[in-house]
Amino acid sequence: AEINAALGGYIRGQALDAICVGLLTMGGLALLGFKGAVMAGCLTGFLNLVPFMALLVGGAIALFAGYFQGLGFPTLVGIFLLFALVRLMDDFVLTPFVVGSRVRLHPVAMLFAILAGFHVAGFLGLVFAVPIAATIKVIAATALSDHRETFVVEDRPLI
Repeated sequence: AEINAALGGYIRGQALDAICVGLLTMGGLALLGFKGAVMAGCLTGFLNLVPFMALLVGGAIALFAGYFQGLGFPTLVGIFLLFALVRLMDDFVLTPFVVGSRVRLHPVAMLFAILAGFHVAGFLGLVFAVPIAATIKVIAATALSDHRETFVVEDRPLI
């Protein structure tokens, strides 16, 4: 039940993270005078569910659309910087604190899990790092609490 709650929290946290990224992108594009900012923000938020897709695909689509809208070079640079800043905010603020609070993992543990997952398994490691870390945490916490309860109730030495 605790693993189910942690994984459900991860999914809810990812959905909230995607909404935040979509809203940030939408607002930034609207400030830059981008026509279709709502659609681009929604697309970017949806693509944020897959690591790096919001930056790569959403950013490329926004840049191409901005170019074909006739936006000037400074505005296109602004779009590029917007996507880079939203990505940095997502990686270092939203994911560790929003998703981490839902999964009940410390932000440093989240960042470590993501980096370790990428190092071990590449792209799939990015996708599954946090749910695996949350599952390991729940299993370890349950095993330790069961062991402590056994130690206290039966009043016997560990070794």
